[in-house]
Amino acid sequence: MDSHYLCLMATLLEAEAALTAQNQITIPANIRKVLRLQGGKSRVKFQVFPTGRVLVFRVGGRVRKHDDSALRPFLKLLAKDMEKAPKRIKPFPIDMLKRARSVITGVKVDLNGPLTGED
Repeated sequence: MDSHYLCLMATLLEAEAALTAQNQITIPANIRKVLRLQGGKSRVKFQVFPTGRVLVFRVGGRVRKHDDSALRPFLKLLAKDMEKAPKRIKPFPIDMLKRARSVITGVKVDLNGPLTGED
């Protein structure tokens, strides 16, 4: 991902971590949860951009058996389109995000639970 995409991306989650005297950090719990990291098992990759921004990615891991097989080709198509025409990329409108959040306020969702006929 090129650094010019970074300025267009909305932040989904943000957390801080302190650097220890041994130059180590603990990845905050909410970030570990989102990236599905497991202590002693998971690996992460860091990418540093000229702007000073750093991206952290989860490395490896198995594909979940319920992943949609059409998703990977779609994401590749999307990435190719983004490379071809980066000027078409627009940040997600904040007012739309606020409206979406207001609609789901108080709704409890179990992302790991099975879907029912009502979902």
